[in-house]
Amino acid sequence: MSIKEMAFKIEKLQNDALKIDSISTALWQAISNGAFDAKTYDWAFVVLTDLTYDLKENLITLTEDTFMYMRNSDIE
Repeated sequence: MSIKEMAFKIEKLQNDALKIDSISTALWQAISNGAFDAKTYDWAFVVLTDLTYDLKENLITLTEDTFMYMRNSDIE
């Protein structure tokens, strides 16, 4: 993976993190306002969990790719 590809992947992951943060904030505000029972939001938590898991896995892959790039390029 090139530096350019890594930069684009970082940008995508940053956008994904902002989306997750926004969903999380909206979900917690909705629950806090008490308009509905928390059970109403079960599937929203499933989506949030899926997004968070995907972000975590992508960050792990990016970290591994970055260290591999550094090893192959003799970067210290």
